[in-house]
Amino acid sequence: MSLALIAQDRPPDVSKILAHARMKAGPGASGRGIAELKIPGFMGSPMRGTFAYADTDRFRMEMEGYDFKITLVENGRDFWQSYEKGMNPLTIRLKPGTLTDEEYFLARWVGGFGGFPLLSPAQYLAAASAPHVVRTEPDGGEPHDVVAFDVPTGLDGLVSKLLATQADLSGGTAADTLWLSVRRKDGWISRVRGVGPDGAVVSDLILTEEPAGGAADFDDAPPDHPVVGAESLVMLLSNNGTKWLEGRQIPMIEVETADAAPVAVASRRGPLVINFWATWCGPCLIEWPVLQKLFDKYRDSAEFFMITNEPAPGVLEFQKTKGYTAPIYFDGMGRAGSRLAVNAIPVTLFVGRDGRVSSVHVGFPRYPTLDRTRTALFEKYDRILKDLLTGKG
Repeated sequence: MSLALIAQDRPPDVSKILAHARMKAGPGASGRGIAELKIPGFMGSPMRGTFAYADTDRFRMEMEGYDFKITLVENGRDFWQSYEKGMNPLTIRLKPGTLTDEEYFLARWVGGFGGFPLLSPAQYLAAASAPHVVRTEPDGGEPHDVVAFDVPTGLDGLVSKLLATQADLSGGTAADTLWLSVRRKDGWISRVRGVGPDGAVVSDLILTEEPAGGAADFDDAPPDHPVVGAESLVMLLSNNGTKWLEGRQIPMIEVETADAAPVAVASRRGPLVINFWATWCGPCLIEWPVLQKLFDKYRDSAEFFMITNEPAPGVLEFQKTKGYTAPIYFDGMGRAGSRLAVNAIPVTLFVGRDGRVSSVHVGFPRYPTLDRTRTALFEKYDRILKDLLTGKG
């Protein structure tokens, strides 16, 4: 960890500073105010909005800027966070009882914006491992003590890895250290800065306290957007994070036939082969003959779902022209893809009879010739299905 500022010769007692802050944001405490998040290098207006908290596990924040709108609500272990940008809204939902403490910790830390975790003051304080005082400084005319601590790793390093990936996808830089500015007179956390490995501030959250008003609504229902859970959140943010889904139950997803009849995929008896594709996707067109050959061999012992979000008429014409017979299903609103966090195609999932995802494959290795590429891919998929059918998978 590197810091741009040098600690004072005789810094205040960090334990007393944090204890003071916990009185302001700990059990039984409440607060509200105006929030502003600045991320240097991002185009557009900074994110601005409101926040409120009560006790240590109720938190609400509404922010808009950088062409995004974010709303998050936490009430105990029930948490949701919605992202809105253009025509691609998304809601993350973490339901009570579905996650271990460590999984919940991971999901809350990576569910921020541009590599910066959006948390309640109590959650920042709870993560302050091995903190130390960087300096004291005036902020808004009031003396503040600045406490620094490393971004938690969590689940064998996944937190810091995923925050870095999220920042990279957003065009920013992830922080490896957080600085909390604690107002000396009452313990209010007025600022949270993310500091990168080179000591530069890469994100700056300013929290301006407002007088207590009416009670904040911590029980709002999430909007009707495509919903993903904690596992899918990790997949969305990590690009290669589909490994997180392996070994877990396939989430409940629903697709439609060409006649708009709904089909609940997870209710089908496995093995299942689920593929997300599109007619405009070059690698998908390379893979299609492989999956058709697999379907011809296992059509009586496994179920196949070739899922696309394209309009049915053009897709059915493509199928007819190519002579493919593997069943095609439609995800026009993108809900199934969002639930499984499909952020690249083609992606193929193999699901066993017990409903658990055996393996996930995003893309495939390329060989010098098309025939070699398809042969290797068929051999790989054939082996997976054989293992699932014989109980080895």
